[in-house]
Order: sequence, then structure tokens, then C-alpha cells
Amino acid sequence: MARTTKPSKPAPTSAHAQHVVAVLLVVAGAGYLAVHERTRHPPSSLSEAANPTIQSSRDLWRAKIATAHAWLRSSDGAAYLGEMEAAGHLNATFLTTTIAGQAVQLIRAASHHVKSVVTHVPGRGLSVFYAGENELPAGTVAALYPCLMIRHDLLMEWQDIGRMDIETAEFWDSYSIDAMFPAAADSRATHRWYCAPVGELPGAAPWFTMAELDEAEVGRAVQALNSKVLHDWRGDALYRGKWRLPRSAHRFNEPSAGDAPSSIEHISDWPSGGYARGEGGPCSLLRAEARVCGTVLEARTRRALRPGEELTLCYGGGYRGRHYRASAECTRRRGGTRMRKQSTRETEEVL
Repeated sequence: MARTTKPSKPAPTSAHAQHVVAVLLVVAGAGYLAVHERTRHPPSSLSEAANPTIQSSRDLWRAKIATAHAWLRSSDGAAYLGEMEAAGHLNATFLTTTIAGQAVQLIRAASHHVKSVVTHVPGRGLSVFYAGENELPAGTVAALYPCLMIRHDLLMEWQDIGRMDIETAEFWDSYSIDAMFPAAADSRATHRWYCAPVGELPGAAPWFTMAELDEAEVGRAVQALNSKVLHDWRGDALYRGKWRLPRSAHRFNEPSAGDAPSSIEHISDWPSGGYARGEGGPCSLLRAEARVCGTVLEARTRRALRPGEELTLCYGGGYRGRHYRASAECTRRRGGTRMRKQSTRETEEVL
């Protein structure tokens, strides 16, 4: 059988070739300009308020943050951030109330093992949301809780001698957590401890150290306590083993009525220490008589979290810091003893 050959197209004339090249250049140029325009101009959502209030809006909130995050990592975005920082605008308000601020938090969290953002939610104040791309498994340490750990009897002594006043104690009631720990490895006695997320005084030497505090450090810690200086969640991430984790656990809210169950099981010692095995309280791991120290607790998830879910923790029925309607799960749970020393009348009412 004879083999047929498909006729080839005639070679284009010089004018035709120039026309084809010109068209290709125009198309390529249009594509370049389109990409360049997308890069040069910030996304319109950059200055929008960040408000992940309901589940149906969280996907849109996350998508806007992702768009802003991609732009801020471009050369124009980096220039924008440089100008904002030079003007002093990268403050807590910007970070927690705008889409751009949420994206900046993600850029800073690039090396974190667990990514989260702190967001201002109307009616609830600052809240912490999981911002990873995949589901966060149950049992994961999601954040750390640096604090001044004070034994109950020492705290009462401070109030008796006027080293800490009642108004200050009531302020820290809104932020502190409390727990009972064995007095020593061979003792059935227990002590109540308070963990207050106390920050550092501006311009002063730091008080915090993962150890028992000396008298000068205690003095600076008490001064920060009385000045109501909260730990700054924007500080550098802390290491837990080889993992870098945010220090924002003191910003967890309780789930509101009707919300999903709390996502954090408990906040406990870090690193997984002796008192979890009945070897005494957190400071007594350092010295049996120690009653105050700096420590870092860990917040571990009780269930799997989807991207965009809020990290929530129940503080117990005695917790006085809630200013919104919390779920019954939290108000029924034991715990939340007050830091403020109770009057005789209050004690009788409790009994």
C-alpha cells in the first residue's frame, strides 16, 4: 500500500513571523503585568478586621489570611512591613485585629511546631486559634504557659503583710490557674499552687528563670505582679525538646455556651516532670522548701483540632475571670480557686 504523507504547512513569510512574535510578546507581557500588578498591590483584605466568630466564616477568614501572608512574603510586602515597623505600627492591636496582623503572626511562626494566631474576638477579648494546615492530633502540646508559680501559703502571707494587695489578687484571678500537687514524694499531704502569667517590667532586669528565684528576682516578680504586667505572648517561641512552641496558653478562653467542647485537656508541668509522678510540687523539684519559682507549663490537646478552631480551656466553676457565658462543661468543673484571700464571711459561705 502506498504511504501517504500529510502535506506540511508553508513556511511563514518574514512579515507573518514578525506578527506571530509580536503577538507572543504581547501575551507574555500582559501575563507579566498581571502577575506584577498582583504582586505590587496589597490584597484588599489586608486592612480588614479579623473576626473568626462563627464556623461558617472561618474558612473565609483563613483564606484572607493566606492571601495576605503570600503577599507579605513578596518583596513589596516586605517593604510594606519594614515601613510599618519603622512607624511603630506592628503593635498588639494591629496584630490581633487585622487580617494583615494575623498574616504577620504566621510569618513569625514559620518555625513553630504548632502554628496559632492570637485574635481579638468581640465580647471575648483575645483568643487563640489553631492556624496549621492539617488537623492537629489529640495529645499534642499546642502552646506553653510561662508563669510565676506561687504556693498558696506564701501567697496568703504576701497579702497579710501587704506585699500584694486584694485588688491585685483579684486582677490575677482572671488569668491564673491553680492546682493541687503532692508536698513531697513520700508525703500524702498536698499544697495548692497558683501559676500567674507575670511579665517583665520595662527597662528592668528580668525576673524569670526556670528555677527557684533568689530574693532579688522575687522582688522584681512581685513588683511586676503588683504592676499587673501580663506575660507578652508575642515573645520568642520556647523550646520543648526539639520543638519550638508559642507562649500564648495564658490567652486561652473558655468555650462559650453552645460551642464545641474545650480543646485543651489540661495545663501541666514542662518538661514532663516529677510531680506528675507524685514527686512533689513544681518548685519543690528544685528544693523541698521552695515556695516560689519560675516555670513553664504545657497545654495539651484533648481532641483533634481542625484548622481554624479555637484553643479553649475550662478553668473550673470557681473561676472569676469570665465575662461571657461559658459552657456548662466549664462551670460544672471543679477548680478555679481565687488568689485573693477570702474574708471570714466568704469562708463561712463556702463551707
